[in-house]
Amino acid sequence: MWSTSVWRGGRSRRLSGGGRLNKVLAASLLALFGGGLFAASLRPNVSGPPRSAKAPAPPRIGGALLASIREAASRGWIWDLGLTDASGGSLRLSIYSGRGLTASKISSAALSGGRYAPKSIVDTVDIYCGSGYTFETRFECARVSVRATDGRKVRPLSYSARTKVYTNALGAKWRVREVAAHYSVGPLANGFSVDYAGTDETEWTFEVSAEDAAEKLLLKLEPK
Repeated sequence: MWSTSVWRGGRSRRLSGGGRLNKVLAASLLALFGGGLFAASLRPNVSGPPRSAKAPAPPRIGGALLASIREAASRGWIWDLGLTDASGGSLRLSIYSGRGLTASKISSAALSGGRYAPKSIVDTVDIYCGSGYTFETRFECARVSVRATDGRKVRPLSYSARTKVYTNALGAKWRVREVAAHYSVGPLANGFSVDYAGTDETEWTFEVSAEDAAEKLLLKLEPK
């Protein structure tokens, strides 16, 4: 049966189910260490080389586009740029853009009376799948792909999948598979869909509307 959930402007739709978490292992670990002690350190170790596919260097945000981003940031305090899918209690998917992160930093600096002057910003849409900062809410990601509004798959500028090892204060360790993919702005400016799957082969689709692409990711900004 289809199930839908809405999270911060995007819609996540579950496509198919398969597999279960090892509840016996989880229960044993929780009994041994206690549920509240599975917070990982903020600097996870990376185990093994990533599987990656690389394309030519992505475009950079130039002066004219940066001027448009500054103008957008000047309209008010920007702090909520980006989209996430955290349905089910796990941070499964995060979507950001170089434009949005730049606008947020510009706004933050202005709030303290300063000025953010970036030297080199990549003009991409960045998608991260998988999270393991707490043992209880970990999500392992197997793969990510993106479709434009016409249904065609969009090729990433770069794509990597790797296993990270997280460690908590007591030395307990767990491994989480995570994926990072980076895309050009142009094909995604009018909205797009992200198809992703967990390592148990459960699949979801996260839909980004044209409105969210423009307001949350600033993909419709034109150079001044």
